[in-house]
Amino acid sequence: MRIGQKQIGAGLVVLGALAIAAATLTPVPGSMGGGTSRICLICHDRGMADFVSNIILFAPLGLGLALLGRRWYFALAVGALYSLTVESLQLDVIAGRDANFGDLVANSLGAVTGWFFGVTRSWWRPTPDRAATRAIGVTVAGSALLLAALVLLRPAPQEATYYLQWTPALGGGMHIYLGEVTETRIGPLHFDGPGKIAASDSVRALLHRPDWAVTFRAGLPPRRIAPIVSIYDEEQDEVVVLAAAGHDLVYRQRLLANQLLFDGADLRMAGALQALQPGRNVVLQYRQTLREQCLTLDGARTCERGYTVGDTWSLLMFPDNWGFTERTVMAFAFLSGLFGLGGFLSPGPRTLAVQVALAVGVLLAGPPLLGYAPTPPVQLLAALTGLVAGWTIAQFTSGKDGGREPSGFAPSGAGPGRPRLKDVSSARSYTRSDGT
Repeated sequence: MRIGQKQIGAGLVVLGALAIAAATLTPVPGSMGGGTSRICLICHDRGMADFVSNIILFAPLGLGLALLGRRWYFALAVGALYSLTVESLQLDVIAGRDANFGDLVANSLGAVTGWFFGVTRSWWRPTPDRAATRAIGVTVAGSALLLAALVLLRPAPQEATYYLQWTPALGGGMHIYLGEVTETRIGPLHFDGPGKIAASDSVRALLHRPDWAVTFRAGLPPRRIAPIVSIYDEEQDEVVVLAAAGHDLVYRQRLLANQLLFDGADLRMAGALQALQPGRNVVLQYRQTLREQCLTLDGARTCERGYTVGDTWSLLMFPDNWGFTERTVMAFAFLSGLFGLGGFLSPGPRTLAVQVALAVGVLLAGPPLLGYAPTPPVQLLAALTGLVAGWTIAQFTSGKDGGREPSGFAPSGAGPGRPRLKDVSSARSYTRSDGT
């Protein structure tokens, strides 16, 4: 069954509106909201992540309106009015949400950006000799974007005076760890108690390649993240948190991404604290490089990968209490969606095969060249799934010859001096450069 341009546009508008509502009109547990200025563009320590996320969130709405033949100012008006409605509800009704001018600007910009992509003929309808080049270029660009984002997931502790905390009550949805710390070591530096760290510069240098040893009496497994030890600066900004979450070990640190006002995932070792018995005195050693993280507990050593390209979705949004399953599913969906665009634009199977080879090659070789671990198989499968799924979906929106349906159209209500909507069903087909 062939799906028409207007059907796709209507579907994008409906699904886009529903996605916006789901992402913005749900309460945020553990957050009081109201913590930022109303008049700002980049509004808090994760402001850039919010700004970019809002543009992406509203882009499908604008794209759908473009496919329905609407003008740019109509897309802008719809995006702005919908955003204004959302911001008003967040201000007065939705718990834990902040409303500000920056969100309104980003949301409106997202709608116009989506509209622009919808009406750019050279994007959706390249000449036959450029179709394969375009599809391959999109795949390479997506792979390069992942590597660039991965670089942001590296330690970048701020220059400041540090304070060491043992089993602190930090709030923000975190629990208190019901154990007792008796000694902490960071590299060669030993600490017999919490408080101001005189050698803050030395600790900051050591945190680029963390090497911790914590002696403590184990408590009951907490239901949420519960810090065992942490470091904050004099402005009460987080530097490092080493915590338990159930039987998982969580290591959260200030990243290069945070300096640029993006978000970022913590590192989590699922089930690593399973052997801890409440009330027992233990020594926990944790070491981390870009490539791996290792935990030694009572002489038993376990190592896992560090950050991978599948974690880069967290630059835009990271729920602190997501476990291994949620993070794995999100990484798979993110990579599939990112590479799905390249598959959708692919003119035929031979070009698709080249795209698959390039994506797998870059994702395998790129991270080790940057010091990170190779991309795990499940994430390679996600990229492959996205490419194939995108190409398959494109077959339902193309003509009988398998070519992409042209998108030359003008807004409805054409009159003198305004081009009329073309009958795309009668548009001339053409042969793709790779023989399909």
